[in-house]
Amino acid sequence: MFYVLLVACPIRYWPLESGDDPTWRFALNYAHAVEIGSVSMSGPLGFLIFPQHIGSNLAQALLFQAALWLVLAAIFADVFFRANFQVRNLALFSFCFGLAAPIFWYNSFGLEHLMLAGALLLIVTFHFRGSWPRYAAALVLIGLLPLFKLSAALIGAGAVAGFLVERALRVGRKVILTAAMTAVALAAVAAGAFFAVMPSVAAILYFLRSSVEIIAGYTAAMSKPGPLGEFAFALEVTAVLAVLLWVYAHHSFCEARFYTFFLVIPLFVSFKHGFVRQDDHIIDFFCFVALSLALVSLTIDLRGKNSVRVLPLVILFSTIFIYPFYRPDAVLQATGVEAAQNVWGALRYDRLKQRLDSSIATFPDGSRIEPELLSLIGDSPVASLSVNYTNLA
Repeated sequence: MFYVLLVACPIRYWPLESGDDPTWRFALNYAHAVEIGSVSMSGPLGFLIFPQHIGSNLAQALLFQAALWLVLAAIFADVFFRANFQVRNLALFSFCFGLAAPIFWYNSFGLEHLMLAGALLLIVTFHFRGSWPRYAAALVLIGLLPLFKLSAALIGAGAVAGFLVERALRVGRKVILTAAMTAVALAAVAAGAFFAVMPSVAAILYFLRSSVEIIAGYTAAMSKPGPLGEFAFALEVTAVLAVLLWVYAHHSFCEARFYTFFLVIPLFVSFKHGFVRQDDHIIDFFCFVALSLALVSLTIDLRGKNSVRVLPLVILFSTIFIYPFYRPDAVLQATGVEAAQNVWGALRYDRLKQRLDSSIATFPDGSRIEPELLSLIGDSPVASLSVNYTNLA
C-alpha cells in the first residue's frame, strides 16, 4: 500500500520558464492570480495541478494536493485492508498500477488522473464489496473533475454510464433509482463547485459553452499523424486486456461483463485523446490500459491454473508497453523516486519559494526582452501572437 501511495503522490510544482508548454502553465497561473477569466482544456482549478509561485497559487495548491493525498490514502487503505481482496491480487494490482505511473505525470497534468483512479477504485470496490459511501465518494471525485480537466471528466462519466448499464442488466428496473441519484449527485457536486469558484452564472455558462467549442474543434486543431505501427501496439495491448476478460469470463461471466461495460467508454475516450495528436500523447492510452489491468487484477481468480493463464498476459502487456513507449523518466515515477523528491522539496517550503521565485531576477537572461524594446514599450499595453510569451509578462 505504501508503494502504491507513493506512486500516487500528487505533490507537484513548477518554476517560471520559457517555452510553449511553460507558457500556458504560466498563463493559467497568472490568470488565476490576477482574477482574469480563461478558457482552456483544463478547468478553472487547473492551476492546482501545475502551480507556480505566483500570488498565493503555490500555497493553495500544496494544501489541495496534500488533502488529495490524504483522500487517496483513505481509498487505498480501504482497498488493501478493509475490502478483503487477496494478497496475490493486491500484489498484481500494485505492479500494474506502477506501470500506469506516467499518466499521473504527463505534460504537467496528472492529478486529475489520480482523482479518476481513486473514483474508479471506489466504484469497483462498491460493486464487489458494497457500501454506498464508497459510491458516493466516487461520485464526488468525478463531479469535481470538470474543474480540473475535461477529458478526465468524460472518462469518469463514461465509466459511471457503463457501470449503470451493467447494473441494469443485473437488477432490471431497480437501477432507475440508482441512475437518478447518480445524475443528481454528479450535477449537484459539479454545480456547487462551479458556483464556489466562478463569479456568476454567466461566467459558468460562458466557460461551459467555450469548453464545448474547444472539444468540438480539438480533433481538427490538434490532429497530428504518427507511425502506423503505434496503432498495432495499441491493438495488441487492447487484445491483451480483452483476452484477460475472456479468461475472467470462464470463472465468472457476470464480473467479466461488469469490467467490459465499466471500461469500454473510458478506453475509447483515452484512445481518441491519445491518438488524435499522435506524439507523446499516446502514452495516455497505454497507461490507461495498465490502470484497467490493475482494476481487473483486484478480483480475477489467481489460484492454481488460472494464475498460469493470467500472469503471462500481464508479462506480455508489460513487454509490448515498456519496450517501445516507456519514457526514461518513467522509471523515477514508477518507483516513487520523483514523488519522494517533490515531497522533500515541498517540506522545505521557504527554500521552495526561493527556488520558484517568479520575479524577473530569476528569469533566464537569454529569454528576457531586450532593454531597448522595454524602453520603447514603457507602460503601453502589449498584445502577443506568440505561443511563447512568458517573457512578455
